[in-house]
Amino acid sequence: MFYLYEIALRGLFLCLSFGLTGLTCYLFRKDLLFLLLLPSFQTNHPITHLIFTNPVEVFKITVFIVILFTVLFWLPYLIWICFDFLRPALYTKEVKKIENFIKGGFLIFFCGNLAVYYFCLPTLWDFFSSFEERTDLIDIVLELRAEAYFDFIFDTLILSNVLICGYAFFFWLLLKSSETSILQSLISFKKYIYLFFIILGTALTPPDVTSQLLVFSILAMFYEGCCLMIIWFLNYKKKYKPLS
Repeated sequence: MFYLYEIALRGLFLCLSFGLTGLTCYLFRKDLLFLLLLPSFQTNHPITHLIFTNPVEVFKITVFIVILFTVLFWLPYLIWICFDFLRPALYTKEVKKIENFIKGGFLIFFCGNLAVYYFCLPTLWDFFSSFEERTDLIDIVLELRAEAYFDFIFDTLILSNVLICGYAFFFWLLLKSSETSILQSLISFKKYIYLFFIILGTALTPPDVTSQLLVFSILAMFYEGCCLMIIWFLNYKKKYKPLS
């Protein structure tokens, strides 16, 4: 019964913290909107205005951004609450391993998204915006909808986080693998991984074949690059393995 009471108490704290975090994000919703617009201001083609064609479009975007940042800020507290609840049932060695795993995961997540925010997003925005043309005959000007811009930001962040998690997993295999069986497993399951890439590309891009093939090609190149690095690493370990 004591554990049920503790679970209920921790659940109450989680709900209370989620509500307060959501309220704070709602009060600072304009700052969060500006935070997502900031990557375009670091380029040669900054956004001067956004249009919307549906009366509830901006409201839906605001609600989605508030929920997204609420979950993002609330997630570390959720992980800490769950880990703190399980800590008494774990050995000291297991606690240290989980702590290192959580710290490493947050470090990779923070640094990866920071790099995407400050380098990848401005570069992509500058590249796509550079196709605007102003001539004596016709002007090709980007009249951007608010929903289209934030879809571009969210799709890029989701795809980058998938790549970050994939790279972290493959590098973990790179450090832990000492036998070629893992590499053979990666190669044998390649068709299923490619199928996952196709589904992911379909989910993240508009319904056109060109965008889906572009996302699939990028993911496939990253996957093949990871497999190649694993092969090099295994060959290096086999070649320079110290004699016992």
